[in-house]
Amino acid sequence: MKQIKKSYEIVKYNNDLNYMPMPKFTGRQMDLFFAILSQIRDENENKHFLKKFFLPKKRQLIIPYKNFVEICRIDNWKRDFVEIYKEIEDFLKKVLDYKIEYETKRSKYFFVCFEEAEHDKINQTINITFQSRFYDMIIDHKYGFTIFELQEFINLKGKYTKILYRLLKQFKATGKLIMNWKDFISIMEIPNTYKMSDIDKQILKPVLKELQESYEKIKDNGDKEICTPFKNLKYKKIKQVKGKDKNGKEIYGRDIIAIEFTFNNKKDDKLKLELTEEDNNAFMLINKIEQDIQRHLTIECKQDIILCCRYWRTYKNSILLISNKKTKETSKVELITVTTKPLSIENIEYTMHLKNLKTGYIQKNQKVYSAEQFKNYILAFRIDNDA
Repeated sequence: MKQIKKSYEIVKYNNDLNYMPMPKFTGRQMDLFFAILSQIRDENENKHFLKKFFLPKKRQLIIPYKNFVEICRIDNWKRDFVEIYKEIEDFLKKVLDYKIEYETKRSKYFFVCFEEAEHDKINQTINITFQSRFYDMIIDHKYGFTIFELQEFINLKGKYTKILYRLLKQFKATGKLIMNWKDFISIMEIPNTYKMSDIDKQILKPVLKELQESYEKIKDNGDKEICTPFKNLKYKKIKQVKGKDKNGKEIYGRDIIAIEFTFNNKKDDKLKLELTEEDNNAFMLINKIEQDIQRHLTIECKQDIILCCRYWRTYKNSILLISNKKTKETSKVELITVTTKPLSIENIEYTMHLKNLKTGYIQKNQKVYSAEQFKNYILAFRIDNDA
């Protein structure tokens, strides 16, 4: 059984990163990348928690090589200095080439993620400057985040294992991840030449085995703790429903449309303050919608629904100003309840109860929206800051 020392390096980032294409990192270079992310913080965070190697106002990480080696456990690579230097140099080159391209219904975005990367041989430091947009995205945790211990991540061997580990950690509160099959293949970086049997034999089964292997964590006082990344981890492929037979039983086709992972959900005592009840409710709502419509939502739809839940949470305890388009009068209302009824993979019926604070009248609004339409509808509300 492996042994690792207890570490206080925590990786925390916006969930969007899980679904964005990553550079063609090796497993070791993934360790270096997330070690870097473990060091950044928002300048508005309590100074007591700010990492001593990161300068938030400059978005710059300046870390002594000695500390970088310790955090990334580079000593465990069992390679000579020349090989290690080449690996780090190759990593820094890939970091500078890391570009993000993504598209919404409104815009298409292109930006680099890092402005500068340097291995200072004189001062023996690793210096990296984050591009502003990428930095803002990483530290923006309002709409969901992934969090895990860096040393547990480094303890994993394979590239595929590390990628799936991150995806599952996003859903550790619910113990269930459902993903569109094409999205899964893309995010996992599985070659198109792989047959279905190859994916099972060479990727899924070895990865699930490694993610369920236990290891010993040595605490500061010398005590040992047995840890397992994921317990009772299973997967199943979901096939397209072609119809129903005369008995009402579903008939499945041959095409795989999604994959589902289940595992024992857990709340780490050390990290439980980082997770909120509202986050869990958002994931539970997504699972309920998928069960009700017996179909699997796209990643984009899931992200929109999480946004809706978070926007709703922002507004539900506030006094809102709503303008009447005909009379142009402004009323103060309070959002009391909102309920959802899934109708399809994209459309959801929202029922909202609004209380007019002047008349006391409770109005019921019921309408079918896509997740994005509902988000825009809520964003049209204005909070009464004088209330």
